[in-house]
Amino acid sequence: MWNGAQFRMKWKPDPNHEKGEIHMKKELCLFLALLLFLPSLSLAANEPIELPIGDYDTDKLTVAVYDNYYAAASYADPLPVLEWVEKRTGIQIDWDVTVPSQYDEIMRVRLAAGQDLPDIVQVPGGLKEVYKYAQQGILLPLDDLIREYAPNLAKLIWEDMPELGRIYTAPDGHIYHIAQNYDGGNKVEVKGLLLRTDWLDTLGLEQPVTADDWYHVLKAFKEGDPNGNGLADEIPMTAFSTGNGLEEYGYLATAFNLAAPVTKYIDVDGVAVNQYEQPGFKDFLSFLNKLYSEGLLDPQYSTGDEAKLDAMCAKDIVGASAHYATKTDLWAGTAAKAGNPNSAKAEYHLMLSPANPDGSIRIISRALTGFCYGITRDCKDPIKAIKWLDYIYGSDEGRDTLLYGLEGLTYTLDADGNKVWMDNIASNPDGLSIATALRSVGAFPAQFTNRTVEFYKMIVSKSAAEEGEILQKYMIQPFPQVMGLEDELDRIASLNADIETYENEMIQKFVMGQVPLTEFDTFIQTVKAMGGDELTQIYQDQLDRYYQK
Repeated sequence: MWNGAQFRMKWKPDPNHEKGEIHMKKELCLFLALLLFLPSLSLAANEPIELPIGDYDTDKLTVAVYDNYYAAASYADPLPVLEWVEKRTGIQIDWDVTVPSQYDEIMRVRLAAGQDLPDIVQVPGGLKEVYKYAQQGILLPLDDLIREYAPNLAKLIWEDMPELGRIYTAPDGHIYHIAQNYDGGNKVEVKGLLLRTDWLDTLGLEQPVTADDWYHVLKAFKEGDPNGNGLADEIPMTAFSTGNGLEEYGYLATAFNLAAPVTKYIDVDGVAVNQYEQPGFKDFLSFLNKLYSEGLLDPQYSTGDEAKLDAMCAKDIVGASAHYATKTDLWAGTAAKAGNPNSAKAEYHLMLSPANPDGSIRIISRALTGFCYGITRDCKDPIKAIKWLDYIYGSDEGRDTLLYGLEGLTYTLDADGNKVWMDNIASNPDGLSIATALRSVGAFPAQFTNRTVEFYKMIVSKSAAEEGEILQKYMIQPFPQVMGLEDELDRIASLNADIETYENEMIQKFVMGQVPLTEFDTFIQTVKAMGGDELTQIYQDQLDRYYQK
């Protein structure tokens, strides 16, 4: 069988050596051609699909999306899994990519200009902005195209998972987008508090259950030198802090009768409830302020990012954080690669959020769908575009190829036909997690993925999956995914331009002690005066429309 590790080395020749590039391309073409004729990769879609969809030499689609989360492997570069899909479908893809942090801002400007649009676009702002661009004529209606040319998409959204169809359907009754399907991930790879359990063992501590337990554990992490290097360098808790940080540190808020993470609005029996106005919110901010003032939270509370978080964990100094379960393996792996004295025993485990005084815990599940994709009015061949989407998203083969990669490159099959990761994925020599190793060759992209339970069970460790099952018992549904009307979106944007900025600044100041919590009531009243009640009513109107649909 072809050796994936060897391919990995050949795939990255010295860019200054033209001969190396030519040799690489020849080998890739031979590899792709051979794979097309392997019996084990015969089409296994839900419905028959006539492949190829187009003529590879002449047919091309331009697709504008976030670039790869693994920055070293841009979609704009040749990646073997995506190259294989191009050959299989007969459609070349011109990946029009932007780094994730800048994509929405840049794409909004391009869509506003309305010229030279890509064939397929990741809609900036996600579901809430889909209908705005539909009303502007930028996105084409897809329902008739799906019915006639995309049998797998049709079966998925109208038969197998009608909730997807409900989310996709715009107020005018048409469908203008498809989106990532997180159903599999929501059942396996949950997000929650991650804790260094080996540090608990080193210090003789029990797993924390209450808010007070978490305080004492974090204090012991700060004072007890659990990494054993003789330095007071431990940061008891940090996070990939976005906005005001409450979507990460908010997993501690369950102790104060709030739903974690602390998103502003939750749906309680059809009522849009603003969590910032709930009695426990002030107490929660007081708790975070206590942790921060005693040095138990990252001193750079409001400046976190993903790269910083991973780097800090690699230094063997982080005791706790909040993230998805796959990070438990990544952070232990990166710590081990860093060569720290105690890194070999680094163990992060998913912990249950602290209970409130009544013993209850509410953790908000991730939404069913994520990034949204539509076909623009400039698309030269919408039929080929919807057929391509049907293959990569709806068909068994296309879905599995995007998720798992290719046999002989990322996995092999055991005697029972089950996929088994190859060493370059399961034990990546560069210390990449399974998810990141897959992304390094073009698999498991954020884009266009219809994620299955089976896939997530292969990328999450057994312990993380078992811990996730425990957390599932405490999950509640997120605020329903509602498509905003254009006038609603304009008003929300107008109100939030000031409200969100003020709220985020004040919440950070409360946590960091720059404004005393005696000013909390004034904070709430100021938000109301800025139009907070009107904003809540708009979300209530959307909620009413969702339940009436």
